[in-house]
Amino acid sequence: AALIGADVELAETVAGTRRRDDGRLWVANINAPGQVVVAGGAADIAWLTKNGRDLGVRRVVPLKVAGAFHSPFMEPAVAEFRAALADVRFSDPRFPVWSNVSATPVSEVAVALAAQITSSVRFSESLVAMKAAGIDRFVHVGPGDVTANMAKRSLDGAETFVVSDLSSVESVARAIQ
Repeated sequence: AALIGADVELAETVAGTRRRDDGRLWVANINAPGQVVVAGGAADIAWLTKNGRDLGVRRVVPLKVAGAFHSPFMEPAVAEFRAALADVRFSDPRFPVWSNVSATPVSEVAVALAAQITSSVRFSESLVAMKAAGIDRFVHVGPGDVTANMAKRSLDGAETFVVSDLSSVESVARAIQ
């Protein structure tokens, strides 16, 4: 569920409150100022929808997703994913590869990928750290423009570009040269 109008501290407090009552709710995504996503079981999301306003959340939006990604619910997938990565040869990156788990550049990409399965996505914090490192252009690749909009909300003055289909690749490439 997306917690609209909630910061990370409020989301952590809400999730912790639910876990203290034997619930299963964790902060899954720190997307942008005022938008944090939590992951939990169906009963936990129903509890949150019912009690969110009383806990200080402006609005709770249940999300239609296939699983409670970026939370301990995904732990059973980690071993199989690590085993699959064992057969993949990673070259040393030619540019910094940023982990949105640590909001830092990483040298061991496979380790960072496996950590992302059960760890919170610190997207907004990653963008802020990238900007502090001198990165001020961001390209969203994929359908829609969700991450580009989150970058605009997270960073003053960031340039964002969207590549949502093959026809937009060339124009974005020209724009960022």
